[in-house]
Amino acid sequence: MERRSWLWRKKPTEKNTGETESSGSASSISLSERCSDEQEVLRGSPNQTQSPDITSKIEPKLPGIMFKSNSDENKDETIKILSEKLSAAILDLNAKEDIVKQHAKVAEEAVLGWERAEEEIAGLKSQLNSSNQRNSELDERIRHLDGALKECVRELRQVRSDQERKLEEALFQQSCKWESDKSNLELQVTELQAKLEAQAENTCPKNTTSTNPESNSRVASLEKEVSSLKAQLHLRTIEKELSTKAAEKASKQRLESLKKVGKLENECRKLRAKAHGPHSPLRRVASRNSTYTESIPDSQSDNETSCSDSWASALLSELDQFKIIEKVGVVRSTSTSIDAALLDDFSEMERIVSTDEFRDKGEEMEKVRLEKALNEVKKQLVDTRVKLQAMENKSTELQKNLNLLNGEKHTLEMELESLEVKKGEVDLHLERAKLELKDLKAERNEMESQLQSARGENSKYREKVKILQREIDQEKALSAQMKVKLQKIETLEVEKRKLESQLFSLRKEVSTWREKTRLLDETLEKERGLSEELKFKLQEMQSAQVEKQDIELQFLSSKEEVGVLRENVSSLQRRSTEIEAKLQGKVQLLEETLEKERTLYKELLTKYKSMEIEEIKRKQLMEKVVSFEKKIEEEKKFSLVYAEGLEASETKRNKLSAQYEIACREIEELRAKLSTLEDTVSKERNSAVELALKCKVLEQELREIKDAGRKEPVLGEGFQIKQEKQRALAAGKLAECQKTIDSISQHLKSLANLDDFGLEIQNAGIIQSGIDKDTNSFLHSAYSEKLSVSP
Repeated sequence: MERRSWLWRKKPTEKNTGETESSGSASSISLSERCSDEQEVLRGSPNQTQSPDITSKIEPKLPGIMFKSNSDENKDETIKILSEKLSAAILDLNAKEDIVKQHAKVAEEAVLGWERAEEEIAGLKSQLNSSNQRNSELDERIRHLDGALKECVRELRQVRSDQERKLEEALFQQSCKWESDKSNLELQVTELQAKLEAQAENTCPKNTTSTNPESNSRVASLEKEVSSLKAQLHLRTIEKELSTKAAEKASKQRLESLKKVGKLENECRKLRAKAHGPHSPLRRVASRNSTYTESIPDSQSDNETSCSDSWASALLSELDQFKIIEKVGVVRSTSTSIDAALLDDFSEMERIVSTDEFRDKGEEMEKVRLEKALNEVKKQLVDTRVKLQAMENKSTELQKNLNLLNGEKHTLEMELESLEVKKGEVDLHLERAKLELKDLKAERNEMESQLQSARGENSKYREKVKILQREIDQEKALSAQMKVKLQKIETLEVEKRKLESQLFSLRKEVSTWREKTRLLDETLEKERGLSEELKFKLQEMQSAQVEKQDIELQFLSSKEEVGVLRENVSSLQRRSTEIEAKLQGKVQLLEETLEKERTLYKELLTKYKSMEIEEIKRKQLMEKVVSFEKKIEEEKKFSLVYAEGLEASETKRNKLSAQYEIACREIEELRAKLSTLEDTVSKERNSAVELALKCKVLEQELREIKDAGRKEPVLGEGFQIKQEKQRALAAGKLAECQKTIDSISQHLKSLANLDDFGLEIQNAGIIQSGIDKDTNSFLHSAYSEKLSVSP
């Protein structure tokens, strides 16, 4: 205020000229006042320590010029606004420095993360090598098992062929034996039939009748009856012969038994002589003989009533290879004695008749006796006929029974043959069953061992399933994180659109800047002509010298400000170059990591395919094991549960592979977005370089204007009008310069936005590294899942 009052006191007559000069030099003064206001704001601001060089350079060179009109106050306000903007720009620069430090920290963390990822990759490679070794061991084991299975199958086939051959040989031998036995039996039957026929032909009934002519007439009727009975008695002859043979055998057996008994008696006597005891074995033998003798008459009394039954039993006994006990022989002897008694009765009657014919006395009495005897004989004959008819009926029944018994015997023999064949087959089946039981026991032991191993493997599989479930939960969390990251990417796309709009606005501003520079060139040419005129005028004006000094001070301050701005611009360029270098290094690192991950992904795909082939082989082996385990019902359930677990793991693998493909696609999309963002950054850098060049051009123009102001001579009052006009033109130019400064501040803001964009790019790189980590974890989980399925 003192300086302004001094100016008023110094030039009261030059009021109008001062007003015109103030309007002309408003642009030059506004710069100095703006710098002073910026110093005051920086002194009052908390960030005073961050810009000490600028304040130290500006404070000693502040102008002391004050203005008189109301327009000066408006300019002061504009200068304050500009100073505030500069202070805000300085604060932004400080904030950017902090952000650069944060970026450096983030880069260090990224390097650490990269080292950790390399360590994890080394661990994965070691796991891959171990899994390959396990797979090779499993392949060898599978080959051994295949060889053992083939050997078992071959041995089973050989055993079956041997068993079938042995069965065929045994059946052939048994069939030969049965045929030989059958032929022998047929020969025996034919021999027996021939013997029976020969005996029937040789046995002829002997006539016991006498040659007495008188008795022939009486006995004619009896002969007829006897002839009728011959045919009936022909069958009895066979029974007699059989009974005689049985009696002979029985007699032989008796003789042999008597001899044995005699020997025993002698031995018993010797023993009695030795022992002299009351309990001797002879008494026991005597008691036994008494029981035998007592049983004989009982059997005789029983067999008198059942002659026909004894005859049938005799035939059956002869057909059963004459296996008869001693009692049956005794019975047959008693039946033969009864038949002999009947024949003796007939002979006595004939003898009586023959003796009566030679007698002379008592012929009538003899006739009566004979008639009585004949009546008695007739009665006996009638009785015998009745008996014979009964015997014939019994014989027919016995023949029927014999035929039935023979048929039953043949059927029984056939059944016996079939039973013996079946017995041989059953024996063979039993032998086979024993062999199969041995094989089954061996197989059972093997299956039990396999079951134990399978149970151990199932426990391992269950643990691996639990691990897979945990990994699935982790992957779900990762998928949620990926969703969040996708949302962030969407926000980045929105910001990208905003940046594109800002680029469009910057291009428009550049076009306006070009027009302004063209106008400034025209004005500069005009001002050069005016400056030549002003040189002569300024030499005459002494009062203008003070103003020139002030203007020089203002120019110096503006130069200093321009230098500070240049330094700021150079620092910003350096920071931008450093950020660009860092971004390029990070991009290269990302590209290298992506290439490495691609190679790892290809290797994992090849290994995944090989693992799938191995899984197919394992499935085939498991099917073989299931075919063996079908014999045990408990293992069926176990195999079903195992198959369900495998299917669930396969579905999980399919899901994981689908998620992995989706993640790869997202990575490719992010790469495309990064390339587009890099293009935009390069364009914005070019625009920033152009703006810097324009600033330099404007600074040169300002210098030329200052030089022209210094060289202007002092003129008289006649030239004041021209000076006022020139000052008005200079004020217009200064206004345009203020506009350019405002546009430069806007460009600085845009550069700040570019730095923010660089931060966002780094954040995107961090996100990309996080995505890479997620993909690595995903691959690790997929590989661990493969390892869980391989044993």
